Amino acid sequence: MPHLPFAPKEFKVKGVTFLEEPGLIEPAESDQSQTPAILPIQFLQELEVNDGWLFRAVGALSALRLGLIDLSGRTIYDSGFVNGESLSWARVNRWNKRIARGVYLYRLTARDREGKEIQSEVKKLVIRR
Repeated sequence: MPHLPFAPKEFKVKGVTFLEEPGLIEPAESDQSQTPAILPIQFLQELEVNDGWLFRAVGALSALRLGLIDLSGRTIYDSGFVNGESLSWARVNRWNKRIARGVYLYRLTARDREGKEIQSEVKKLVIRR
């Protein structure tokens, strides 16, 4: 048998998602439990769709909330909590009027199944027409 620079080990793939990197690889003997792991909540990239935006998160969450402010810090829109892992926004303010093009800031808040709230970082959103 040829000399190998490392000791051969059996490996298994853990935590593979199609949304992120291929997953973590760890030695097979490190986790012997039979209980499935609960994925932490992950906020995904927003998507521009037809006449609005789609915001998504994955993991053990029950509801999602979008908060949008302008660059002066005024609240433009707050969706309230929406059940599920995604919510859509039709480029309207809290009075249901279309917002002007420009740069806005948003933050998503996810509520997990136990009621704990987790916030995303503040992100920039550019509205063009």
